[in-house]
Formats: sequence, C-alpha cells, structure tokens
Amino acid sequence: MDTRNAVKALLAKPSIEGLIYALRHKETWPDGFEWDYRGCSTCAMGLAARLWEEIEFPSWYEVGDALKMNRVAAIWIFNDLPTRTEKASSAITPEHVAAALEAYLETLRRLVADGKLKEVPAEYPWYVFKSVSVEVVP
Repeated sequence: MDTRNAVKALLAKPSIEGLIYALRHKETWPDGFEWDYRGCSTCAMGLAARLWEEIEFPSWYEVGDALKMNRVAAIWIFNDLPTRTEKASSAITPEHVAAALEAYLETLRRLVADGKLKEVPAEYPWYVFKSVSVEVVP
C-alpha cells in the first residue's frame, strides 16, 4: 500500500492514531481549519469533528466516545491540557495534544507489557490515564 492510501485508510474512521497523525500533518486538515486550543471547533475536537462525520459536535464527550477513550482521559487531553502542562491555553499546539494522546496509548501498551492487561482493550479504561505523568507532554 502506498503512503497516500495508507494515510487515507488511517483517516477513514475515527481513531486515536488517526487524530495523532492529523494533528502532526497540517496537510490533512480540512480547508479553512485554523488551530486554537481555546475553542472547541478550533482544537483537536474541532479537527476530529471536521475529519469524521460520525462526530456531530466538537466536544470532549463526543470525540472521546468516537475515539473509544475513557472520559477522564478525554477531559484531561481535550479540556485540561493547559492545567496539566502549566501552559496557557493559547500556547497549546497540535503537537502537545498529539503527545498527550501518544502517552495515553503508551500507558496502555506498558500495562500490557507488564502483564497488568492481557491486551490493549478496544475501549480504553478509565484507570489507565491516571498513571500518565504531565512530564511526558512537551
């Protein structure tokens, strides 16, 4: 599969991995999308809603559910990243959100490697994100 088809497949349906990719590749952003973490329609939630029609409204609740995230992680990443990183909301970049999403997935993988989970679950449980430290987010 060539790169263009691989990206198309990655972005075909809502996924954490797809959102991470889109956040890091501005060329995947829909026309007219402008980044600003301070607004629901202009942050990662807004990007997800513009990328995937399954997401009707850019809220942590809908985006988190579409990405099969637990609610705590969705709130921390999509609404509370400035508090957790001690950065102003206006300073939060797509890379910060992508890094937080990766840290979340890495925590799941580490729990599997440590034998605390048998496999990375299809729906990411609430307790996983509690062990992700702020330091992993740039």
